[in-house]
Amino acid sequence: MEAKLTIQERIKDLRVEHNLTLSELAEKTGISTSSLGKYENEEFKDISPFNLTTLAKYYGVSVDYLLGLTEQKKRPETEVEELHISDEMITLLKSGAINNRLLCEIAVHKEFARLLADIEIFADRVVSARIRDLNAMVVAARKKITQEFNPEENELTYRTLEVAQIDEKIYLENIIHRDLDVIIEDIQENHKMDIGAQPETTIAEDFLNYTDEISRIKGSQEEKLARTYLGALGIKYDALSEEEFFYLIQILKKSSLLKPSGNRRGKKRRK
Repeated sequence: MEAKLTIQERIKDLRVEHNLTLSELAEKTGISTSSLGKYENEEFKDISPFNLTTLAKYYGVSVDYLLGLTEQKKRPETEVEELHISDEMITLLKSGAINNRLLCEIAVHKEFARLLADIEIFADRVVSARIRDLNAMVVAARKKITQEFNPEENELTYRTLEVAQIDEKIYLENIIHRDLDVIIEDIQENHKMDIGAQPETTIAEDFLNYTDEISRIKGSQEEKLARTYLGALGIKYDALSEEEFFYLIQILKKSSLLKPSGNRRGKKRRK
């Protein structure tokens, strides 16, 4: 789920997108610098309708966008009929049954036009005849070699002519798959900071990496266990004092899983 921007964040983001300072924006819009600064403060809520409209007109966005009522910056001037969108598609978009944001991200991706073109080529069998012609030529050459030389099944040239035949379905499906992979990988990268997005590694994997790192550190069994315990709790080893670490070692020694061993840092000096 993508975090929804506040009014203040939208106003600031638009200014940053246009590479404007507060003073420059004030000069262009006639709104005071102090007011513009307040509008970008999350604690400030009282933005006048006139200034809100002024900012929307200057940036070329809708007031609804600034108010957070829509994620669409500009209202389309084109009628729906001119877009050739079917009634079924409109119903689907309104139903909430699919992720409209994701659909839009796919559609506006720079490789989407290629994906559609390749799907159309596959669906309309645009290259089918050409592929069949090429395969027919390869089959004819292989047949001629068979009649004249009767080669072994795995003879290099003979086998090459067999492998050279193109499976139209597999060939075009792989092309479409590659197109889609590029789009999906870019979208995944863009979603990294979304609320609910999962990290690249799990907590368990991070912990296993941490314990593996600890196993290579020189020290007693108790000290390694103490480091593992601290890592599981998200406590930095270096954040503990000598005395704190000493008492932690004493607690861990009570574990029945530990065998007696010498301890380095855990031994408290005698006064």
